[in-house]
Amino acid sequence: MRSPAKTMYVLLLSSILVAGCLNAGTTGSSSSQPMNGPAVDAELLSIEPDYRESGSLREIDITAYHAMLDWNGSIDFAGWDVDLDGIVDYEVTSPNGITDITVDDDDVVESDDFLRFTVAFGAVDSDGNWGWEMLSNGDEMVNYASTTMNSFTASDSDASTSGAMDDNLMRITWQFAEDDLNWAFVSIKLGVGDMTYDCTTDGTEECAIGQDGSDEGSWETTEFLTLSESGTDICDGSCSVDIYVKYRGSTVSGTSNVGVA
Repeated sequence: MRSPAKTMYVLLLSSILVAGCLNAGTTGSSSSQPMNGPAVDAELLSIEPDYRESGSLREIDITAYHAMLDWNGSIDFAGWDVDLDGIVDYEVTSPNGITDITVDDDDVVESDDFLRFTVAFGAVDSDGNWGWEMLSNGDEMVNYASTTMNSFTASDSDASTSGAMDDNLMRITWQFAEDDLNWAFVSIKLGVGDMTYDCTTDGTEECAIGQDGSDEGSWETTEFLTLSESGTDICDGSCSVDIYVKYRGSTVSGTSNVGVA
């Protein structure tokens, strides 16, 4: 008669063999789903955009954390893909760690008031199965635009305003300036009462920006601006004019209102 202990041993051994056969049916199979590959976890710890002197984005410097685990084998290869081409750009070997990675400007979706990008972390095990996670900077990083330390001063141009549509309105000079600002990312608006007027260097809007510098593409640190009417009667007589200056979506520090006469 078989003892109870021996019977339990046989049942346990049978269970192990059956489990092994079931595993054999899936081990080594290729899958595009991370459920068959390593478990991965990834997080962006810090994000810092780097801008050229012209104001355009050069790159985004990121500090990223990863962790990875393969329950039934070993991880052969892992790392970060920063341009989403399916190729690892920054290889990692430790089960968890921190990596400094860089996203080039070509891989960033950019607007006047936000930067958005996505990177991926992936790991492949000895069976050829992948696990991965995609990360973007998300809504909390919206309005992550460049700022400048420049500050300006605006004053009356000392020219009389009238009912004409080409009067000089004000003069703007730098109070402090360490950056030349690319006009492609500068926005200047004037407000009189309930009306708002756009200012451009080409004179196509209601307000024209006159420059005295040598580079028409930049608001240089050494130049002053003259704002004048351009086909619109912005001020006739004495006016209180509000000034709104932004660079890459961020407000530039300076005079907020000028009395023009």
